[in-house]
Amino acid sequence: MVRTFLWARLSKLGHCMMAYGGMFIAGGVAAKNPMLVTAPEFLEEFHNSHFYEEFLRSVPIRLNANEESGLYGAAFHGVQLLNH
Repeated sequence: MVRTFLWARLSKLGHCMMAYGGMFIAGGVAAKNPMLVTAPEFLEEFHNSHFYEEFLRSVPIRLNANEESGLYGAAFHGVQLLNH
């Protein structure tokens, strides 16, 4: 159930952002449970859209298995705030 909810939300995010360049799934949950985004059911649910299916099939999806990648973005933003 949680997987299906996650997959549906990612699909909505993909077409709302018009992610032509692709989507990078990152974070500790995805890194520790790569089957959440590599299972065939994920792609089936991700592409499940009457209006955007063709577009969503063209969106590449990548898994960023680095659990600390979110910290890099937060640190970068913190440095920017300190420099202004």
